Amino acid sequence: SLTRIDLLSVDTTKRHCLRVLPLGKKSAAKQMQKVVIGDQSGTVHCFGMKKGDVSSVFKGSMERAVSRIELGGTADERDKIFVAGGQTIKAWSRKGREFLKFNTNLSEDITAMHVLNDDIWTGGEFMYNHFRACKDLHSLLVN
Repeated sequence: SLTRIDLLSVDTTKRHCLRVLPLGKKSAAKQMQKVVIGDQSGTVHCFGMKKGDVSSVFKGSMERAVSRIELGGTADERDKIFVAGGQTIKAWSRKGREFLKFNTNLSEDITAMHVLNDDIWTGGEFMYNHFRACKDLHSLLVN
């Protein structure tokens, strides 16, 4: 028979607000598989699983509800966690150290995002923006 096991309890979530972090360079048997999830209360929770045991890695918070989570970094190693909530983007390392807090000054909430190296592409209902090193590089307003 099937039984239910609760691993973690979070508030309600939106689409694209859960990501599985890639394993590091150690052997897979010795590593903890990490998962990050953001909810509508603005909480970002990263937890790890190893041999069936669940443990909390870190917990962060946003001022607004989490609308998007993306993994960023280099093309080979996408191990940094970027979270959008409202017009703000925050980023954490896989160990939980916050290294970026960036207010985009957009006029609408971020609903789509992609991150590669120093580039962040964001999209909303009517706007597309491209940021490089937290500076606005390109923007497009669609009617």
